[in-house]
Amino acid sequence: MLKVITSRKWKYLYQQEQSLKTLESDITHAQQFIQLIQAGDLASSYPGTDTTDTVLNNPLATSLITMRDQMKIIAKKESERTWTTEGLANFAEILRSYQTDIDKLYDNILTTLVKYVKANQGGLFIVNTSDISQTIHIEQEAVSHLHSNKSHKTKNNANTTLTTTESVELEMVACYAYDRKKYIHKKIGIGEGLTGQCYLEAETIYLTDIPADYLNITSGLGTASPSSVLIVPLKLDEKVQGVLELASFNKFETYQIEFIEKLGESIASTISNTRASLQTRQLLEMSQKQAMELKSQEEVMRQNLEEMAATQEEIKRRETDGQNLLIAFQTIMNTFASIEFDMEGNILDANQNFLNTMGYTSDELKGKHHRIFVDPIYVQTPDYIEFWRNLQAGNVFTGEVLRYSKNRQKVWMQVSYAPVKNREGRYAKVIKLATDITAQKELEFATQQQYEELRAQEEELRQSMEEMEATQEEIERQNIELEGLRTAINSTLATIEFDPDGHILTANDNFLKTMGYPLADIFGKHHRIFVDPIYGNSDSYKEFWTSLRQGNSQIGEVKRFNSKGQEIWLSASYTPVFDQEKRVIKIIKFAQDITAQKRLTLDFENQLTAINRSFAVIEFNTKGEILTANENFLELMEYSLSEIQGIHHRVFVLEGQENTEEYLQFWEKLRQGEFVSGEFVRQTKTGRQVRIKGSYNPIFDTNGHVYKIVKYAQQLSML
Repeated sequence: MLKVITSRKWKYLYQQEQSLKTLESDITHAQQFIQLIQAGDLASSYPGTDTTDTVLNNPLATSLITMRDQMKIIAKKESERTWTTEGLANFAEILRSYQTDIDKLYDNILTTLVKYVKANQGGLFIVNTSDISQTIHIEQEAVSHLHSNKSHKTKNNANTTLTTTESVELEMVACYAYDRKKYIHKKIGIGEGLTGQCYLEAETIYLTDIPADYLNITSGLGTASPSSVLIVPLKLDEKVQGVLELASFNKFETYQIEFIEKLGESIASTISNTRASLQTRQLLEMSQKQAMELKSQEEVMRQNLEEMAATQEEIKRRETDGQNLLIAFQTIMNTFASIEFDMEGNILDANQNFLNTMGYTSDELKGKHHRIFVDPIYVQTPDYIEFWRNLQAGNVFTGEVLRYSKNRQKVWMQVSYAPVKNREGRYAKVIKLATDITAQKELEFATQQQYEELRAQEEELRQSMEEMEATQEEIERQNIELEGLRTAINSTLATIEFDPDGHILTANDNFLKTMGYPLADIFGKHHRIFVDPIYGNSDSYKEFWTSLRQGNSQIGEVKRFNSKGQEIWLSASYTPVFDQEKRVIKIIKFAQDITAQKRLTLDFENQLTAINRSFAVIEFNTKGEILTANENFLELMEYSLSEIQGIHHRVFVLEGQENTEEYLQFWEKLRQGEFVSGEFVRQTKTGRQVRIKGSYNPIFDTNGHVYKIVKYAQQLSML
């Protein structure tokens, strides 16, 4: 029997065949494209695609092309990192190899850099200083084309005047253009042109809009106009050692600029070290030359010394008395800590004893005021001002003073401040002689403090004796109350006592009744008779008793077993009891039987677990903000918890409903404690609408106030 196939069926089969052919073609093209990428051909086009629309209509082709484009970006970044790493390694070798010949160092740095970044021209300028005292007036400017002869300047209002003892300029030490070294001698003043401005600002300058006459007028690098100019300061510890200027017919890439800036730090460090070494060698040669000259003068000096010898005998005789006095004075000065001030209180000099006492060096003190040794509050007082006025008037001051060392430690001194006159008879300086008496003062203070503490202890002891007599009656009253409290505890709580190792000493009737034992059956036995055997042999059980023996209380809900092996839940407190030496002598356990409450709680928890399995559950605060939600709800609404936590409930309602009066009243009822249930249409994360049957349940705190709302929901249909 032949089966008749209708034209509609033929058409359907034909469409299916064409779809399979298209799918086969797409898979073949995808395999070809993946093979091209695996071979490293990231520039190939997608096979079988003639137009952009063809690619856009093919999701597989779109994804593979996107992947290819990302691989291009990664390959480009890796190439840039490799280029930078290799460049830094090459220049590190150059900087190391030519440290003894600074001219070759300059030439090799510039030549290699111009070639490496594929620039056309380059110049290396190094800071040159000369010891000529001058004042430089710098007008701070915002400059657009500083290398041009034209005045293209925009001036700010602020001017800066810098006084220096050195004349600073930038000297061209290497020039390279069009694959050959150029012999150009050029100097640029600070702030002159872009190169001088780069030195002042210590920042990189990158120009792509180059004036036509830029190179001819200011650079000396060539005649053709470049497409870009890069000027980079060579900085070491924020101090500019020189400037590197590069010109290229191509634009400098960002990674090339960052490479040159990083290389500039290494160049600055090497140039600084090399120049320092050259200066040291020059100073050594000069020193050797001077030594030769001194040797030739030695004979002349020897003859002069012989002539002076006879004269010195007479001078020595006359100076003997003065020297003896000077030696005596120096002995005194070396014995004391001494310091000299001018009449305004500024420090002139100090001996080593004083420097050691106060923890300063001589350079740290010279030129500083006397006030650095005293309390800042005392400096502002009339007494301190009067102290220096008296010295300026020629009055000597002696006494004990408190001063502060460099690290602000208190130093007590026995001092004498003596004003000294000059040859004209005017007071020119103040000499202070001091002895460190800090140890004596601290002993004095400690003795006084101990005396006061003894007096205080004596008074406390007297008061304590009176209080002890007054509290004996109170102690007896408290003992009576404690006995009553013990009776009350035994009548309401189950109590049992253990030795520190866990052996039972005694138990009250409530405990024996709860656990179903007579005292004779448990006396002397270990606590583990009440616990599960597996737990009784566990490390956690051993740690439980170790902690109790160490004096740590244990409080919580515990599961125990009575004499019939039935499960008993207790709310228990294990309390260590100490003797006078703070040693644990026994453990008292207070307990209440909470088995019924525990079973009720477990039943309630099981019910909640069943609800969470069957319903979509979400919780809100009274403002409508989401607190938490179970997996059923998150799966239904297509969200993760982190996406909605803290977000308002309105995220689920249909657009336009969130500001209606009905929606506002809905939340007001819930805040008032009203239960709301019904069928609702809500919107998922992807925009789908779902019909649910739900109930919103206000939850009250112990004061009867609503503190959160719990919603239970089931899906009815997906709209």
